[in-house]
Amino acid sequence: MKQYDLLNNDISFNVKYEFAEYLEDKAQEENLKLKIITNMLAYECRNPIKPHVLAEGKLYRCSLDDLEEYTQVKKAFHDAIKLDQKDDEGYRNDAKSELESIPVFFWKNMDGETVAACDVRIDGEMACVGQVYTPPQHRRKHYAENVVYYATKEAYEKGFIPTLYTNADYASSNKCYQKVGFEIRGSLCMVGFDKN
Repeated sequence: MKQYDLLNNDISFNVKYEFAEYLEDKAQEENLKLKIITNMLAYECRNPIKPHVLAEGKLYRCSLDDLEEYTQVKKAFHDAIKLDQKDDEGYRNDAKSELESIPVFFWKNMDGETVAACDVRIDGEMACVGQVYTPPQHRRKHYAENVVYYATKEAYEKGFIPTLYTNADYASSNKCYQKVGFEIRGSLCMVGFDKN
């Protein structure tokens, strides 16, 4: 990490707590401060469970035609979690790359408005559901639960094992994932270094 100049405020790492303790000891030797940014849970879904409440609207798979809207969704997501923030062009470049390479889903309400979103990244046998986001004005209407379930179900039916990582301290998102069949498989944390 030191050799490649990764010990700075701009880079964070997802690690198991045992490794975080090791890094903390090494950081002290280097007069660096290690901080836990987020406590996380790792989930896996071996049996998707249909939501008890079917949210109004339907699943929508995005294409490059949705670039501008997806760029805004990514910006809102990263603003909400306060991580990996970029300028508009950075979000647009990331959105374009993702739309060209991975499944990105919106949940559209009956008026055609995007009310939730997520993506699915395939890695070997795993399908990692990520960037789950619902705009504040549309929360508590089961939109996230539904977009995650249908995206998960599609990946599961193609033979992948759906997984996801989430903030352990955000109870409502954890409850949402558990309702649609995700089970906790472990805990980890996001850590970063402070040179000051």
